[in-house]
Amino acid sequence: MSPGTDNIFAGTPDGIIHTLDKSFKSARSWKAHDANISHIKHIEDTSYLLSIAEDLVHEPELKVWALDQTEKRTGIPKCLCTVTVQNGRKNFPVSAFAVTSDLAQLAVGFANGAVTVVRGDLIHDRGTKQRTVSESEEPITGLEFREANTTALYIATTSRISVLWVSGKGQG
Repeated sequence: MSPGTDNIFAGTPDGIIHTLDKSFKSARSWKAHDANISHIKHIEDTSYLLSIAEDLVHEPELKVWALDQTEKRTGIPKCLCTVTVQNGRKNFPVSAFAVTSDLAQLAVGFANGAVTVVRGDLIHDRGTKQRTVSESEEPITGLEFREANTTALYIATTSRISVLWVSGKGQG
C-alpha cells in the first residue's frame, strides 16, 4: 500500500476495514474497531488512512492507520493514533468528516449541528486538542478544508454554507 494506490476502502458494521483492488476483490482486511465504521478517508498521495467508528452509546472513535507499516505480531496495518471525538457528551451520529493534507487538523460534523475540530500530531500520537467550533440547529451535511496562507473550514448544513477561518499551530 504505497502512496498513490488506487485501492478502495470499505468499513463494515462489525468494525472491519476491507481494502479492495480495482476489480473490487478483497486485497486485505482487518479488525479496526469494536463498533460500526461510519467514515473512512484515505489521505491522497500518502499511506495514511483514517477511520471513524461509532455506536451512539460512546463518543466516536477515530483511528489513524499507516498502510505501509504493519504490526509485527498480527500483520495488520499499524494504528498510529486513536482519538475519542467529543461532542459535549451528546450522542448524535457523525454526519461529515474532513482532514487537512498534513493531518494537523481534522473536523468532525454531527447530526445535531455541532462541529468539533481536532488539532495535534496524529501521525506521531503526541496528543491532540479538541474544540467545538460551530453549533447549528441544522445537521452538518459536509465539511471541507481549504489550505492556503490561512486555513478555512467550509461547513455545509441543510440550508446554508458558512466558512470558518481556522489556524494551525504557529499561525496565530
